[in-house]
Amino acid sequence: MKQVLYILTFFTLLAGALASCTKDDDNRIAFREPFLRFGATVADVSAAEYRNLARQDSVMLIYESATDSEKSVAYAFRNDSLAASVTYLEGDPQTAKKLITFLDKKYTSLTTDKKTRFYTNPTNHTLIVVDCHEEYITILYTPFGTDNHGNEAGHSIKTLYDSRLALFR
Repeated sequence: MKQVLYILTFFTLLAGALASCTKDDDNRIAFREPFLRFGATVADVSAAEYRNLARQDSVMLIYESATDSEKSVAYAFRNDSLAASVTYLEGDPQTAKKLITFLDKKYTSLTTDKKTRFYTNPTNHTLIVVDCHEEYITILYTPFGTDNHGNEAGHSIKTLYDSRLALFR
């Protein structure tokens, strides 16, 4: 009798674990964040990137993605160092919902607007700007503010917001 109870308990726990895994998988988005070590060289980014290189010039690398929701990833360089990363996703409502859930868990949200959202990671001075449109979603990652030594780490949030208005219209 004890053995039957142990087996029933084991299978009940196993079924619960499997059900929770399935629920988590349903909320997962099929994309991997881009390389985010700002200041890195083109060679550093190329070595770390697993996607297919689609285009390269003196200031940008663009990679195509093989996933359904993720379309491409672009890296912008200034003075031969990584200045920003942008991910382009499919613009459907399910992808947007999963993305916002993922970012809300990982980063500090600065806004709750449905179309444009701002997040920050104060630890590594990263600003994340998400623009959700019907056809596409863009996720811009860039350094901002000053580093722990008082050096300029990137742009001010206001400068990024103003430039975002020009870039994504």
